[in-house]
Amino acid sequence: MGGVSICAYMGKDPSCKDIKARHNLVAGAPYGGFVMPGHNCGDYSSRFEGNVAHSIRGQKSGHGLVMQNGPDQPDCTEMSDFKAYKCYWNGAFMYPNSKQGKMTRMTVVDNIQGMGGMIANKNNEYDMDIVDLVFNDIKVYGEYGNPDCPQRGEGGYCYKTKKFGFFSALGTWSGKDFHIGETSPLPPHNVMSISSWGTRVELHHVHFINFKPETDMGMPMRAFELHPWGSDLIPMHEFYDTKFINVAPAALGYFFEPPKGWAIIKDCGAWPCTAPKNTIFSLQRTSFEQGRPSFGT
Repeated sequence: MGGVSICAYMGKDPSCKDIKARHNLVAGAPYGGFVMPGHNCGDYSSRFEGNVAHSIRGQKSGHGLVMQNGPDQPDCTEMSDFKAYKCYWNGAFMYPNSKQGKMTRMTVVDNIQGMGGMIANKNNEYDMDIVDLVFNDIKVYGEYGNPDCPQRGEGGYCYKTKKFGFFSALGTWSGKDFHIGETSPLPPHNVMSISSWGTRVELHHVHFINFKPETDMGMPMRAFELHPWGSDLIPMHEFYDTKFINVAPAALGYFFEPPKGWAIIKDCGAWPCTAPKNTIFSLQRTSFEQGRPSFGT
């Protein structure tokens, strides 16, 4: 269940409206810190400002924010001014089935898979005038002082896993419920639909801060990585005015080979689906602070 579930637990309810959630803190919830629709795009009237989630973890789940669109938002939904840290999966995740989804002024710190988004856009997948997913003014931090294994593995709570700050966004034909009742579709960003074509993704003023090649427990860490279940198609990502602050060259990003386990006859025939081999991230007006990699421009 969600720590705070707004207009979501019983599905999308048209009668659920005019809700405000401001300056709340949720910790220790097993599914999501906040499970809710976004506000109308461009409406920064503080309906949902200042909320924070941390230490969210459950069975195959653990998202600081699970955001979709409300029934009165067929065109665009947005979440802004949200923060999350130390969540098991994503600090913030959106999966609307509106024409457009946005995240604005978000901060995510030391989550296993940072943040990301998907969109169920079958009905308008070929409308190239729409930027389906937009991330604007986002701060993504790597590890930040709070250890994953306080006793260094000698008893007590501990988990060792690779980490990254942002995973590539996807468009799919169908989406999911706010609250997922079966384990097979979990976590919420597990892909259970074929990909849609023509999805556009833009990221503006995203800052990646404090990423080193390994976590304190010796596991790989990257600023960004491909979607862990993005087997069919990863759309081109357009980054504008990105900053890498104290990011080691070896921690910038990682594009992996398609896993052999993706070679499922009904999906891709005898060969793994090849989305990771056909991936383009375009970065324009990029800057580096506190360290510039040899390939930095």
